[in-house]
Amino acid sequence: MRRGSRVIVVLIGVGAFGAGCVGCVSDGPTRPVRVDQSRRPPTSAPPTEMFLAASQAVDLDGDNLPDTIPVTVYLFADPSRFTTPLWADGSFTFVLMDNAGVPVKDWTISGDRQRGGRLVLAPGPGYAFDLTLSPREVAGSEGGLYSIASSFEASGGGTIRTRGTATVRLSTGR
Repeated sequence: MRRGSRVIVVLIGVGAFGAGCVGCVSDGPTRPVRVDQSRRPPTSAPPTEMFLAASQAVDLDGDNLPDTIPVTVYLFADPSRFTTPLWADGSFTFVLMDNAGVPVKDWTISGDRQRGGRLVLAPGPGYAFDLTLSPREVAGSEGGLYSIASSFEASGGGTIRTRGTATVRLSTGR
């Protein structure tokens, strides 16, 4: 084997070893994630802030029109004291607006549907809902950018709103 060929073989071997190390996984015990309980709000704490995230509108009924906007919402009680989100009884209102800020559609989610949207994700307790649109509401929105704003009215009183909006594109993908 020529010297140049041996250098290439050695470099390939070193590269394969390095790539193998990058993919290594430990089979040993892992440490549990510790949650600072002092930063978790009590169940009686009222929500004072909310965070809204919306995913791209999707077509769930197969008609090539986006008919569902998945949204995720987190409620927080006094973020200067508590870092973990919380669940609270009440009702959510979501408003879909066009580029001019004109409301196009609104949804109110409360009661069993609100409680049914509860889930726990990495940040902590939150809510996930599917906001549905009719074909008439989607018509003429081809490629348009829309904004979603949200508010939450707690059962015990008090309303909070998102500070901004989440942007979604209603596109048929045609």
